[in-house]
Amino acid sequence: MFWRKTRDAIEKFQPMHQMVAFHRVLYTTQDRTGWDAILHSMRGHDAVVKRSKWSLPPRTFGVIVPLVGVVMQDVPGAGAVAITADLRGSSLPEKTGPRHQLPVQRPVRSAMLWYEVDPWLRVRASLRDGSTIDVSVVDRIRYRRVHKVNPRGKSKTKTKKKEVQLIRVTRALPKGVAGVRPATRPPSWMRVKMRPGRRAQLTVTGRLDRIPGGEHQVHFILSVMAETFRWTTP
Repeated sequence: MFWRKTRDAIEKFQPMHQMVAFHRVLYTTQDRTGWDAILHSMRGHDAVVKRSKWSLPPRTFGVIVPLVGVVMQDVPGAGAVAITADLRGSSLPEKTGPRHQLPVQRPVRSAMLWYEVDPWLRVRASLRDGSTIDVSVVDRIRYRRVHKVNPRGKSKTKTKKKEVQLIRVTRALPKGVAGVRPATRPPSWMRVKMRPGRRAQLTVTGRLDRIPGGEHQVHFILSVMAETFRWTTP
């Protein structure tokens, strides 16, 4: 009975808010008014919903809400921000690659390798300076499972994982605006590619050797976005 009351309360939320609560995904393009309605609805979620089954994924307030707020500051009044967010996590069949047997030597009896690839975020917007920005975030996790048997016949299985996150931001500059190399180099974890032309394009790729959690995630995304602006004249 109580869960029905909670479900009824969620169904009164903004439709995109409901999508995140029920399905853990968000696919939408909204102008400033639309995003204000979504974010306002989301901020009231915890006051109404107490069941963990329908709590919003941590990346909702850790990434989506603050990131939209920052991007909207650079979008013209009639502009829009498009977001594709998959907040279900990486441990899904469609995100898990095939398993490969690795060559082994005793005491190792078997070794297996597989990957989980989770392209969980895409953000696109046209900015007030005439440029467009495209942000993508992909989590890639490598798993390696090793099975050993020691001389006494005792078996042991160990699974190790290695995380990598790729943050790629592409900014297409306004027509006739060329990129300008800044006085200082980008951080060591970023790589910058500049494609000249009638409409120059800057692509900054950040590679992290771990998947950030909590409030740290949006910091890294914004850092890569900011790097694309260092390569143009203010």
